[in-house]
Amino acid sequence: MVDNKLPPHDIDAEESVLGSLLIDGNTMGQIDLAPDDFYNERNCLIFSACKNVEAINQITVAQELNRQGKLEICGGAAYLSHLISFVPTSLDIEHYAGIVKNLAISRKLIMAGDSIKTIGKEASQDINSSLSKAGDIITELAKKNAKVDIITPKESAEYMMEFLENTKKHTLAKSWGFSEIDRITKGVFREDYVIIGARPSVGKSQLMFEFMGHYLDQGLKGLLVSLEMGKRAIAERLIAIHCGIDTGRLRQGELTVEESSKIVDLSGKISDWKIDMITNDCTAAEIANIARRLKDRQGLDFVMVDYIQILQDIFIGEKVNVAISKASQTLKSLAKELEVTVIALSQLNRGPELRADSNKRPHISELKESGSLEQDADIAFLLYRDELYDDNTEDVGVMEVKMAKNRQLGSQPAIKLQWTNKLHYNNHAYKGV
Repeated sequence: MVDNKLPPHDIDAEESVLGSLLIDGNTMGQIDLAPDDFYNERNCLIFSACKNVEAINQITVAQELNRQGKLEICGGAAYLSHLISFVPTSLDIEHYAGIVKNLAISRKLIMAGDSIKTIGKEASQDINSSLSKAGDIITELAKKNAKVDIITPKESAEYMMEFLENTKKHTLAKSWGFSEIDRITKGVFREDYVIIGARPSVGKSQLMFEFMGHYLDQGLKGLLVSLEMGKRAIAERLIAIHCGIDTGRLRQGELTVEESSKIVDLSGKISDWKIDMITNDCTAAEIANIARRLKDRQGLDFVMVDYIQILQDIFIGEKVNVAISKASQTLKSLAKELEVTVIALSQLNRGPELRADSNKRPHISELKESGSLEQDADIAFLLYRDELYDDNTEDVGVMEVKMAKNRQLGSQPAIKLQWTNKLHYNNHAYKGV
């Protein structure tokens, strides 16, 4: 009879895994288990010994356990003989290992539940902090138990041929919506983690919304996390970009019949977009969990975060640079895990303003609070507007976009986007730097 008071486990499955290993040590490469996946203590010790020897068999494992002074605790040579006799063949080791792994995860979920229960009992007044801690526990468990894919040389060769075939049929990259940015980046690719950095009021949110509209027009599915703007502000920004209507006039209701018609047409277009939005405070882990659900439920191609320095991660008790580093690493891992493009906006520190010379163009090292942003990014864009620093500049209404980092292509000279009288960046209004 099974004791329901004990955590989930299956001793027979554990013994079958160990017996299979002792019969054929080469089967270790077919399974993905850790010693603590075994519920029974002596089975845990024996599996650990198996991982410590080069050639797994009854003799080498017994010698390793004896060296550690644990052979008798594990039942001696007699128990190792029992394990070998317990299974007739090693062919089913993957089946038994799967049982052991699933039950181990179940036990860890119970432990995670106990930890979350403790957080709940503490009844902290900062409920967002409590929710963040609970989410981190589940996220960490999911990350630790994520399947590790080992790519063989044969699979690499097959992927290369598949890549070649796909490039013949259609482009693998999607357009940013701006020909010059497409030229220097070769397009938007899945799994890219993109940082867009700028000082306040330069236009990074504006550029992000431009990218978003172009992606959605290409049929891509996205998640927008806007921590600075609510639903109304997002709607105003979209109307300004796509209808050319000044936000001040929009708020005062000073609209012509033609402009009102444009907004009606835009609302119809947006209703067909495949984009979910989050406008309330959240952590990087919460974003990742929502993105996973969207990916499973309806598909997901890109995630946009505006902006990384105001994620709730920085309010949960850690140093700001540590919290931002963890948030950045979570977003980068998300891009690879879900095979989506992740674009995160970032503030720059005051380095440009503090420089003694007249050149205030930003450096990638000036991404605010954490060097991890520069390190993690696959692509980093830095934005600059000369008119914010020089009243006499000829570049009025011009934004410089410099690709300061591209893990595959290297950095590139800046390009210029000209602000048009329709209040949006026009991809036909570029000029060389």
